[in-house]
Amino acid sequence: MPTLEPKPSTIPVLKGALREYYGKERTNIHVSDINSCMRQKIFRKEQPMELTDKELNNFSSGRGIDGCIQDLTYMRPKQFRAKTELWLSRETGEIIHWFNAKADDVVATPDIYDIILDMPIELKSNKTETIWMDKFNTMSEPPPASNVKQLLYYMAMTDKNYGRLLIQYMNQKKKSPWREIDYYRTKEELAAIRQEIAHRARLYKIARDAKDPSLALHVANDPDEKYLCKMCPYKSPCDEMRRKAGEIF
Repeated sequence: MPTLEPKPSTIPVLKGALREYYGKERTNIHVSDINSCMRQKIFRKEQPMELTDKELNNFSSGRGIDGCIQDLTYMRPKQFRAKTELWLSRETGEIIHWFNAKADDVVATPDIYDIILDMPIELKSNKTETIWMDKFNTMSEPPPASNVKQLLYYMAMTDKNYGRLLIQYMNQKKKSPWREIDYYRTKEELAAIRQEIAHRARLYKIARDAKDPSLALHVANDPDEKYLCKMCPYKSPCDEMRRKAGEIF
């Protein structure tokens, strides 16, 4: 039997494509650019690194649940719309139609919009659900703050009081792998969130146009998101920027 010659791995090619995807230029500002660490987003564009297998896995698994569930929603067009673009003015924080949008305005694409329930639904995946018990209740670990913020931004940009996170736990064995968490905000809170989106978008544009990560907001001092710094490939240069800014010593 002839010896098979080893063929080059496909994984590096996919990681190279993902690196190119992260670094591609776009004039508008997407909600995903500003809902968490904006400094990392600028780093990725200006100082791209070789991606790890874990980063490729996180990207593909996240896209996997999105694609599968959205395919199912197409079977129920009277109830669901998928990937509908929403636009917000970077200057005023007001909801606008796409034909009035400028190049640097904010765009969002909720995974699903439920027409009957009248609310956006954001799809997320995780490995397992962390559960613990206190004296009185069984408690579940809350979803990452950036996931919640992203949904709240979608609620604000649709001006809908309700929104839902639909989470799939990939390694859940003993109970349902699905968890639905609904959120409510008043009209006044939604208006304030729209102004927050516009403010963050303006700051992001300054750093993006200057091609300077040090000008972008980071999450190192955020109690809900600073855990992300531990796994960030740009932690060392970011820490150096923070030292120069007098944030750490």
